[in-house]
Amino acid sequence: MNPPQSDVMKVMLQPISDDHDLGFIACLTIDRPDKLNALNAEVMGSLKAVCAWVEEADDVRVVVVTGAPPNPPAEGKRAKPHAFVAGADITEFAGAGSELIRERFRNNAVEALWNLSKPTIAMVDGFALGGGCEVACSCDVRIASNRSTFGTPEINLGLIP
Repeated sequence: MNPPQSDVMKVMLQPISDDHDLGFIACLTIDRPDKLNALNAEVMGSLKAVCAWVEEADDVRVVVVTGAPPNPPAEGKRAKPHAFVAGADITEFAGAGSELIRERFRNNAVEALWNLSKPTIAMVDGFALGGGCEVACSCDVRIASNRSTFGTPEINLGLIP
């Protein structure tokens, strides 16, 4: 049982108990801390692949989704804030036509997470904005730290969540 891994999505399996017959908790970490864990095509593809794998893995009992903590700042630089997912990486939208953008939103990873038959938990620490808020809301349970912020700023770009 090897979960799919990528540079932007880490998957760790934690046994529910020492008795492996009880199954595993799949801990998914969206790992783009320098971009505040923003959702790009690679993250969305990885999340869809992991969701498909979880659905087929009989011994995975629950899924926990979180964002990577910020990297330590370079000397003399200010630390980046914590982020669960700070939304879509809109740099990918530059120069893309409406059809391409529409397709990205039509067949997306948030729906794959929403449609999982297994319980899902969002562990939110920091920004959960736009697509990040949608990722959190697609989980069955949301647990947020006191520094978490939820919002949908994409309406200011003319996009509807």
